[in-house]
Amino acid sequence: MKFEPIFVVFQEGEGEIWVDEPFMPGEKLFISLYQETKIIGLLQDHGFKIVDMNRRNYNFERGELPYNKLIIIALKE
Repeated sequence: MKFEPIFVVFQEGEGEIWVDEPFMPGEKLFISLYQETKIIGLLQDHGFKIVDMNRRNYNFERGELPYNKLIIIALKE
């Protein structure tokens, strides 16, 4: 039996935003924001089982965007 793991990190929220690319001055980065229920539903719809999930609050002092990070580990058999 072979398992296919997936590790994903999302900015939690709704909608889409453009932000300055921190490693390429003058460039923009497109980000889609997702709600937890939407991401879990998509993974489960595609045969993944959630193994672990954590939420990390944003930190302005580190220059992070004002969105929590949703960190998910899932397996597909």
